[in-house]
Amino acid sequence: MLQENSMLSLPSTGPKSKHNPPYPGLSFITFSNPSQSRLPCQRRAVRSHAAASQYQLDKTSTTNQALKARKRTRRRKPILIGLEVSSLEQLDRAHGSVEYQWPSPMSVLGEGRVDPFRTYPVPWEPFLPGLIDHYVIHMATDMPELDEPQCPGLLRTRWFPLVLSEAATFQVVVLLSASNYASLRYPSRDGPNLLHLKSRAISGINDALKATNTPTSDQLIGAVAKMASYEAMFGDQQTYEMHMRGLLKMVQLRGGLQSLGLGGLLARICVWIDRNSAFLNNSPLHFTSVGEELSALVNPSGFLSAS
Repeated sequence: MLQENSMLSLPSTGPKSKHNPPYPGLSFITFSNPSQSRLPCQRRAVRSHAAASQYQLDKTSTTNQALKARKRTRRRKPILIGLEVSSLEQLDRAHGSVEYQWPSPMSVLGEGRVDPFRTYPVPWEPFLPGLIDHYVIHMATDMPELDEPQCPGLLRTRWFPLVLSEAATFQVVVLLSASNYASLRYPSRDGPNLLHLKSRAISGINDALKATNTPTSDQLIGAVAKMASYEAMFGDQQTYEMHMRGLLKMVQLRGGLQSLGLGGLLARICVWIDRNSAFLNNSPLHFTSVGEELSALVNPSGFLSAS
């Protein structure tokens, strides 16, 4: 119980420390009767001191959070935008995954053009939607040499569903998309990632050939054909010839180009790859006896952008 002429002081916070934020200086209220503590002026003084103390707490808390966030940012492993990496150390060897980071959540979702919940034939990885978006929008475009007169966009409507049905074909298309994306960047330091994706694509084809009872399926023929087009554009002539010889043998075992599926589209893709690769590399044709209905005109610019 307060005695007359007593003085009530607001609690002191003790010595300052890095963990305890400084409070405003002490304030005293003086009264001779306990009832005077209820006067408006006294209450205003208490509220003012409490508000100042709370402001100091909030300010310190915000500063500490900003410092912690800055430290977390500094500790974060450097990952460059898009497909760019600086060294092989940025490949996740433990899980066999490639470290890509897209600039925004919308890019991860393909900017709304690729279904983020689509089931891929390979384990999902963060960079896949962006690469698939790049392939569907910028590479699988309308091609008069491959499309039918009244049915454009067959690379999207017929070919791409086939790609999604087989892991080996899908991995080759991912490699093509990543290589095309990297070719548009200057300077590009995507070499380690592209080598990693190429290794996956080749391993995927070999595993599929060993595991399947139908090594001449549309999916595997498409995978080998696209792998040949990759070597024609980004690889070497010897490896390209090896893939084309394998493709020719697979087509022969299947019963010829006319026996391939996708309503003739897969046969036109094989012939188109053969014609354009021969033109670009000054190499001989592999599919020499081709009917008029499967003949494909040479279009180097379209081939480089779509394959």
